[in-house]
Amino acid sequence: MADLENVARQIQIDLLAEACCSALREARIGHILLKGPTTARWLYDPPRTYVDVDLLIEPGRMGHAAVTVEAAGLGSELHERPGEEASHSHVLLSRLGVEIDLHLTLPMVNVGQSREVWRALQPHVVNFKLVDEDVPALDVPARCLVLALHCLASGAETPKVVEDLRRARDRAERTDWEDAETIAEAIGLNGYLNAAFALLDGTIPEVLSLLPLDVRLRLVGAPGSSFQLARLRELPTRLVPAALWREAFPSRGFMQRQQPDLVRERLGLARAYARRLRFLALQLPEAVRAMRAVERHGGHGDNVRP
Repeated sequence: MADLENVARQIQIDLLAEACCSALREARIGHILLKGPTTARWLYDPPRTYVDVDLLIEPGRMGHAAVTVEAAGLGSELHERPGEEASHSHVLLSRLGVEIDLHLTLPMVNVGQSREVWRALQPHVVNFKLVDEDVPALDVPARCLVLALHCLASGAETPKVVEDLRRARDRAERTDWEDAETIAEAIGLNGYLNAAFALLDGTIPEVLSLLPLDVRLRLVGAPGSSFQLARLRELPTRLVPAALWREAFPSRGFMQRQQPDLVRERLGLARAYARRLRFLALQLPEAVRAMRAVERHGGHGDNVRP
């Protein structure tokens, strides 16, 4: 019975993905299905479960895409700012409780590089049959890159993500990984595949010093607050005040999801913000120490390949 319920749930999610793609197609909004069934059916027999719908949206069309999905009755806004739940996506929620993640870009890739991402992936879009319809999805080389980036973003402590990448490394051809590296280089992600393989194997790559600071922090298991601080430091000075404000005072919708019991109380939102500020302040010294420790690490060497 549990297996039948699980299969039914996966079909519901696939039908939701089909409906989202249909609505976006009618609105002439470019979109690409990420992960989910493309990973589950390719790497697992029987396919493993997945819990949401992930769609990469054409640059500059995120607002229109969210309105389109909501107007079609497929998902509702969570009253959060784009990128709050994850820096690269905007989340809506279906009536079934399934999250619809509209991605601004890929994991580990700056939102400002969304156009480069879109251009690099266009030659790697193929038709993928869900239930009744074909939807635009990624071919094998592009899937390999997405799985590697997802592993870097989630870290070795996420078993499912690690296992996805491990199976992809075994299943995909060497030429697929070479094409994946070409896509990565077109986006400016030189060395990211090597870093993902090192994370997969539990080793620190010799190319560590050539990678962006936030990637190095993930590889050595630094606290999450250090990633945010590293990315903040990379921003142009003029953008730092706004970024600090968004981090310290996220939207009410975000706070409602993070601290639902507290926000419902009288003056609860103000107390929730105060608690968040205290938490960020307590995390700052450890984040700074982690950044300084990683920056002192050197080393160079040949690329790591699957």
